[in-house]
Amino acid sequence: MSSKNVKIAQPYAEAFLELSSKGSLDSVINDLNCVSSSVSGSAELKTLLSNPLINSQTKKNVVKSVFNDKIDNNTLKFLLVLCDRGRISYLEPIVNKALELAYKAASIETVKVMSSVPFTSTQQEALISKLKKNDWS
Repeated sequence: MSSKNVKIAQPYAEAFLELSSKGSLDSVINDLNCVSSSVSGSAELKTLLSNPLINSQTKKNVVKSVFNDKIDNNTLKFLLVLCDRGRISYLEPIVNKALELAYKAASIETVKVMSSVPFTSTQQEALISKLKKNDWS
């Protein structure tokens, strides 16, 4: 993430988590993961949200249609505020930063595993189970 993206993402991510602190942290994390996977999985959505020639009302309509029944109403309102403020093009870095902060608040560690051969589903489940059982303190 570039330093400009970090400067923009940090305050928005912190504000979102502060506003969302009344709800369940698990729900917030699920919403953020939903938004993240939707944006990263759709080049069209990413292009539309980052296009400065498309007005904010059009972007808000798209955000509503994509996320309306998938995420909490407060999370949806936050995305609409990003549209109003012209910051929706920074959605990915904001969501990534918010996820990082939410995981930290929930004491969740992200693990990246590299292997020379792909894991089978049984091996994946065994590794996940083993990591969940370990006491890292």
